[in-house]
Amino acid sequence: MKKINVFFLLLIMLVCGVSGIKATTVYYDNANSWSNVYCYYYADGVTGNPSWPGTAMTQTTVNGKTWYKLDIPDNFKAGKFIVNDGNGNQYPGANQPGVDLNGKDNVWLTGTTVSYTDGSASDGGNTDGGNSDGGSTSGSTGVTVVEGEISCFLETSQSDNVYAYVWKSGSTVTEYAGAWPGSAMTLVGKADNGNNIYKWTYTGTSTDIPSNVIFTHGGVKFVDKDIDFTNHGYYVDGVYSTTIEPETTTPVYVYFYNSSNWDNVYCYLYKGTTGYEEWPGVKMTLDNSITYDGKTGWYTVEVPAGYKSASYVVNNGKSGVSMEGKTICQMGSTSYFEDGTTTNINTVTPTTVTAEGTWYTIAGTRVNRPVKSGVYVHNGKKVVITK
Repeated sequence: MKKINVFFLLLIMLVCGVSGIKATTVYYDNANSWSNVYCYYYADGVTGNPSWPGTAMTQTTVNGKTWYKLDIPDNFKAGKFIVNDGNGNQYPGANQPGVDLNGKDNVWLTGTTVSYTDGSASDGGNTDGGNSDGGSTSGSTGVTVVEGEISCFLETSQSDNVYAYVWKSGSTVTEYAGAWPGSAMTLVGKADNGNNIYKWTYTGTSTDIPSNVIFTHGGVKFVDKDIDFTNHGYYVDGVYSTTIEPETTTPVYVYFYNSSNWDNVYCYLYKGTTGYEEWPGVKMTLDNSITYDGKTGWYTVEVPAGYKSASYVVNNGKSGVSMEGKTICQMGSTSYFEDGTTTNINTVTPTTVTAEGTWYTIAGTRVNRPVKSGVYVHNGKKVVITK
């Protein structure tokens, strides 16, 4: 009789599950280099969580990167967690709600950026904290934000009346997107997986960041609970995935010296598999007023908004031209480019206005051109020359 009871007990455990088995693993990259790393987890209405500071996380390696990990029991899968060093330092900060576990198999916390994956841990561990639970955002030029903007994004396969209801809790509720169901979100692009990407942008005058958001499609909630609002947050079907960093408003240029005497010069700008324009790209303009590194007359193009973190290839636009041997450079700085050699010039906020075409040291001494690495003022802009 005992054997039969044990058999049925095991059968029930396999079919129904046992409260307390592992459901979610939290991975944290210990960006602050804490000597000790703890994870405190909790859920509304659930008892049995550890006392503060939580459970010590163990060190592991996933895809060549060091992480601290902790398995969270399944009865807390709808809860939250806080990482800390047991000595007063923590994320999220004091008196702030923890990070959502969202019932996923794996939660990856890279610095302050969180992403989610299901399945094997080896399928995750992306070190940039990217949108691993949805499609890559690199294929859409609309996934951009500027400093001071209050906004958020939603990736979904839905296309039926997608709305965002955004508010700030307090003694009185402040509605940022109007009364329920809020404002219709704007379709700004497609993710690499084909999902739609929508954006909501606040148009009022308040500078306070909202506290919560609810996304709906056709009147149906994506997630049946109030969601923490993250400014510039990127959500996948209502679940937070990552944060879009504001793009610099400082102009970025590519300069090319045409030593091969091409008839035409083009700059092909691309992000992932998406180009700003079809090959060969944007036709560059010759500016004979530019002198740099002893050479006068450079082809130039200003990098458009949405592509300042993209890549580029300079070419002559002729069919059958191979990209082999051409430099493919990462954006984020103005680039002087000649025959496979690129000198990056990182633009700094201008503080001094100078005459066109002149160069000054940071001390104010006029020079013909920069002869060594350092900070210079050129055409009203501070630039850093690296040689």
